[in-house]
Amino acid sequence: MNCQICKKSYWVETDFTTFFREKFICKSCQKLLDLPVLEMTIPIESGALDFMVMYPGTTLSPELETSFAQKYVIGLIHAITSNPKYNIVLYFEDIEILYFEQWFPYVRPFSKILFLSLTDVNFETSVMFR
Repeated sequence: MNCQICKKSYWVETDFTTFFREKFICKSCQKLLDLPVLEMTIPIESGALDFMVMYPGTTLSPELETSFAQKYVIGLIHAITSNPKYNIVLYFEDIEILYFEQWFPYVRPFSKILFLSLTDVNFETSVMFR
């Protein structure tokens, strides 16, 4: 079989229970999908910035990011069902940290902010939280 996420070949014993399965995912991709979501709260002057990392402690190649983006659903459900509601929800990846100091002042006045990210982002490099 070929994994539908990483496209690598893997062996699976085919029987009646696996023959009609919709998705074929290798064990290493399934381990990543099963990782618990990491939630952090960062206090800011106007309120709080909540940060959800879908795959903590991992790095994903650009080719795999779109395949693993399905886990963003967890963050979106959290954003929709939270009380009080979030003022703004943003997808946050590595490229955003480069321009963080330029765009964050426009987001900072909001009191309830949610950042969703597939992988860990290092905020220590930004002076916005110092």
